[in-house]
Amino acid sequence: MAQKRYLTGLATPQELAAEIGARARRLRLSRGLRQADLASRSRVSLPTLKRFESTGEAAFGTVLRIATALGVEQTLVDLFAPAPQAIAELDAGPPRQRARRATLHGKVRE
Repeated sequence: MAQKRYLTGLATPQELAAEIGARARRLRLSRGLRQADLASRSRVSLPTLKRFESTGEAAFGTVLRIATALGVEQTLVDLFAPAPQAIAELDAGPPRQRARRATLHGKVRE
């Protein structure tokens, strides 16, 4: 059975994770940081940072600390943001909610 391809064109979660680790490495290098510098700033052990950059494997909290140290934490905050609404939906206001049935002494009025 063929593996599902993600929108990014990467075939497996491992490949996607490895790409994220490689991007973190490129970002670190573009900022002129050594691995030891980023490990210290993010309070992550150097072996953990090295493993993350090479494989993309790390606990989510570790990824958050690395992203924060690199100044890209907002990208992670926006990761599961609600989809933008169509302009017509925004103009219509909030969705209407059904009214509750009126009750008299705990019983539904007819």
